[in-house]
Amino acid sequence: MPLPNSIMDRATALSAFTEDQLCLLTHLDDNPLDLYVWVTTKIESNEVMSCSKFLTAKTNTKLSRWMNFLSDHENNVLVCCEKYGVPNDVFLHIVGEDKYIQVHYSGESKLTFQLTYYVPSLVQIQQGV
Repeated sequence: MPLPNSIMDRATALSAFTEDQLCLLTHLDDNPLDLYVWVTTKIESNEVMSCSKFLTAKTNTKLSRWMNFLSDHENNVLVCCEKYGVPNDVFLHIVGEDKYIQVHYSGESKLTFQLTYYVPSLVQIQQGV
């Protein structure tokens, strides 16, 4: 699906926003500490997509293209997870319009850190079937 030209060259990461919306994280090359988060407003059957700006925020570090993130649209924040280098340094970034929190974990774990959405269902899982 093609992205709008105005934000295509600045794309950093893509995530789900709601059941039928996508969230795109972008930054400008001349100021990579400023983040812009866009949300799809309409996805048409002819593959045309429109976006609106959801959040603008500042960070203390440039986020990598390979990180993943979750968006909390009720509180207007992002939670981003990045892994750096051989000593498995993991950073969790909590970013909002007026806040930036960075949590650092350094350990010998060989685990891969991924943030994923889990949508609970009211349908019970039948056991023993």
